[in-house]
Amino acid sequence: MLPPKSTVYVGCTGQDAFGEALTSACVREGVLTKYRIEKDQPTGRCGVIITGHHRSMVTDLAAANHYKLEHLESPEIWTYVKSAKIYYVGGYHLTVCVPAILALGKHAAETGKVSCDCFSTDVLDCWLMARDRSSP
Repeated sequence: MLPPKSTVYVGCTGQDAFGEALTSACVREGVLTKYRIEKDQPTGRCGVIITGHHRSMVTDLAAANHYKLEHLESPEIWTYVKSAKIYYVGGYHLTVCVPAILALGKHAAETGKVSCDCFSTDVLDCWLMARDRSSP
């Protein structure tokens, strides 16, 4: 498919065995990881049940909930942002750090790059319902 390290995975993990396992799996598949390490939070976990063509997921984002715009805008990470041609943001990130999504989208628009966002996740539905219930 793609040459090793041509895809960069940016996010936030804990400093624990799950974070190490995630990094190892990415490295094994040729994905470069550039995580923000949240020492006081565990790495998020997800359980999945698959029945035929249906799936059900239960997720604890844990450290991923602590991603910060400052990490994305740091000189090291922003170098990867500038050199990328396509950006993909998973749906869970919409509940975590909207300023980072906006910064990435703004850069993509200014430079004519492709930005893809996943809006199909059920977490988005739950987040929108909670937001709507809390709005006047």
